[in-house]
Amino acid sequence: MAEAILYNFTADIIFKLGSSALQEIGSLWHVNSELHKLKHSLSAIQAVLHDAEEQQSKNNQVKDWVLKLQDVLYEIDDLIDESSYQTLRRQVLAKHRRYRKQVRILFSKFKSDWKIGHKIKEIRQRLQAINEDKNQFGFCKHVIERRDDYEGLRKRRETHSFILEDEVIGRNDDKEAVIDLLLNSNTKEDIAIVSIVGMGGLGKTALARSIYNHKRIMTRFSLKLWVCVSDAFDLEIIVQKIIESATGKKSGYLQIDSLQCELRKQIDGNKYLFVMDDVWNEKKEEWLHLKKLLMAGAKGSRILITTRSEQVAKTFDSTFVHPLQILDASNSWLLFQKMTSLEELSNNQEVEIDQTNLNLIQIGKEILSRLKGVPLVIRTIGGLLKDNKSERFWLFFKDKELYQVLRQGQDALKEMKFILELSYKYLPANLKQCFLYCALFPKDFEVPKISLILLWRSQGYIQPNDNKDNNLVDIGDGYFMELLSRSFFQDVKRDDFGDIVACKMHDMMHDLACSLTNNECVHGLKGNIINKRTRHFVLEDKDYHEDQLMRPLSKATHLRTLFYRKEEDVIGSQWNFEETFHSIFRFRTVHLEGYDQNPKAKALEFIELPEDTKRLINLRQLDLEICTALTHMPKGLGKFLQLKSGLQELKLHWEKHTIDYDISPDSINFLISSIFTL
Repeated sequence: MAEAILYNFTADIIFKLGSSALQEIGSLWHVNSELHKLKHSLSAIQAVLHDAEEQQSKNNQVKDWVLKLQDVLYEIDDLIDESSYQTLRRQVLAKHRRYRKQVRILFSKFKSDWKIGHKIKEIRQRLQAINEDKNQFGFCKHVIERRDDYEGLRKRRETHSFILEDEVIGRNDDKEAVIDLLLNSNTKEDIAIVSIVGMGGLGKTALARSIYNHKRIMTRFSLKLWVCVSDAFDLEIIVQKIIESATGKKSGYLQIDSLQCELRKQIDGNKYLFVMDDVWNEKKEEWLHLKKLLMAGAKGSRILITTRSEQVAKTFDSTFVHPLQILDASNSWLLFQKMTSLEELSNNQEVEIDQTNLNLIQIGKEILSRLKGVPLVIRTIGGLLKDNKSERFWLFFKDKELYQVLRQGQDALKEMKFILELSYKYLPANLKQCFLYCALFPKDFEVPKISLILLWRSQGYIQPNDNKDNNLVDIGDGYFMELLSRSFFQDVKRDDFGDIVACKMHDMMHDLACSLTNNECVHGLKGNIINKRTRHFVLEDKDYHEDQLMRPLSKATHLRTLFYRKEEDVIGSQWNFEETFHSIFRFRTVHLEGYDQNPKAKALEFIELPEDTKRLINLRQLDLEICTALTHMPKGLGKFLQLKSGLQELKLHWEKHTIDYDISPDSINFLISSIFTL
């Protein structure tokens, strides 16, 4: 969690501690003095967070101090949410005279069972120790002015001039060369293979997509297929994706024999172009299995591969290899101008360019010379500079930020990673949270935009603004578009009206998000460590028995996000939800539907949610779409939902019909009656 995120998180907690609701709770449990001390310690710590962030990358003791602070902040936030829920429950019960006695009993029991006063005191003592420990580091005080992020994002969204990755700049010669290779009839093979090879960030996927949609290609092939392969070369999944690309629709799970028959049916006699994007597999045998299935196509069919590895091109028996190089100086400058809007100055003959803008052009050229012609880096840094268009900032970025990265003498790939990290550094705090949360998704995953925004909302990352427009989904849309304009997202998918409905992350951006999460976001058990600092968890591994899962999961007692998918025919993979919900009750987001982009995903078979679902008092999003066997809810869940007005979305799959509720307090009664009368 970076400094700006931690700073805003601290500020939000300070604000909550001063609210009338918390003061009422403090009076009830006689802990107002403890809450005041908490607030005082947090204010003192907040003043040095900027300097602490600067030092933690160089000092492990400072990093440990920051992590301890982060743990305590999460615990305070959870405690505030739990207390707010109990206050709401008290208010509801107090409305009815016949419940007055129950209210007294409830809060008497609550005081003893929850031991709120003891909890607050214990947290306050830990925070006080953290506050005292900061003195040994000699941090400098620095106040960060909190901006109304949304207002700036809204204005930029109205005038976005960013270019999407499908507008390929400087690759016309490459495009024509690869098309010529694909249409070359002087080949020995009936089905020739062309590979585009180059390091990450050069735009291999964008080039392949521009070729895929070119009119010369569209008139020469009767069938076009596109599959993103990525790290895992799973024959069954690849064949399933080919079929889906051919038919344009998703199909249910099929055994491999049925898949092979269906694939042959789709390509038999067709002259096809098949694009395999982002291939890493270097095992010849796995490729030969797939190649055998693809031979049913007509003569003249072609396979186009994008990869970083020359060895992959050899493994796949490439007929032709096209090496993709960095952009030349002219096209690099053209891309940089577009991303920073300097092009508007250069092309506007009616406006005389003043000295400031002339200086920006000169500084921009000096910055560009250090970006080494890599399109992804130019796009990302260009987006950053566009939103900070001052001569002072550009000089600082060139002479300090870039200089510190480049002087380390790293190889090209590591340098690129560090430069991309600079673009993250200058994101607003809320956008940083939203970006890091995307580490939960697998590489090359197509993320539906509205689903992503709702996930951000459920975690509290989308902040209301001071204006009349407080629709968090609209504000979240502004966050999404800003991340897209800065190239943190790419490869957008549009609906029939041209609106963006989904996107992907470049694998280098995905790697960046994963490297920055400090184990907060964990995707799967394999090769990962789950501990008390894990807040968001996705399980989609195939080879873990229940005992292998529960041991590490028992350490993650502060989880806020849970995604779960049961794999087809995996013995012992059924998750013990009863134990999970009993031991972990801080979830804000629970998805038991997994990712429908994996064709092997199987519906969960339980008929009732665990009884302890009612303990999830922080829950804001509950997705049970793939729980097709679900017949009823735990007794009393309706009353819980009526109290938990913070629940924002509930998605059910009932009798083969999906019910998707975007919940507001006004519609909560309709929701309850709709669910519990089924």
